[in-house]
Amino acid sequence: MLSERGTANERYTAAFVFAAVFCLYLRSVGFDLVFDDRALLGAEGPLRLGGAIAYRPLRYWSYRIDSWLGGGAAWAYHFVNVILHAAVATLLLRIGRRLGLGLFWAASAALLMASHPLAVEAVAYVAGRRDLLAAVCGLAALNLWISPRVRSLPVAALLVASAAAKESGLVFVLVCATAS
Repeated sequence: MLSERGTANERYTAAFVFAAVFCLYLRSVGFDLVFDDRALLGAEGPLRLGGAIAYRPLRYWSYRIDSWLGGGAAWAYHFVNVILHAAVATLLLRIGRRLGLGLFWAASAALLMASHPLAVEAVAYVAGRRDLLAAVCGLAALNLWISPRVRSLPVAALLVASAAAKESGLVFVLVCATAS
């Protein structure tokens, strides 16, 4: 089993996976908003749907922060998507190690997932933020759940955050229950 902090090689490999995924998708930072992005984001930031906060509040507030930091520019939204996708890959590496995979195989699985063509939509399409947020929060919850020292309150908060990003984030409740 993996120690709480991991070895130096594991930390270097995690940094490599993060950097490789970041570099792979960095080109998308120059993209403009397309399709549903325009229905979600206006010149003043994220749009309220039906006069209230959207039913995916974590996505809404992440857009609000991006709008504030980037002045509403498309690059800010895309940049955060790239960071989130790199975080998903790094979390998969960590979970793979916790489940007993060798460092090479865990890193290979994380890089394969991150570079798979099906992942492009969630990263390059700003509206795909919901999937990335749900994955980051859900995988972070699973990583804590299978750690040597389970932290129930943060796991519960991350599971709620995953569902607040996208309804399918509730699947991570079952995943954590199964991991028990």
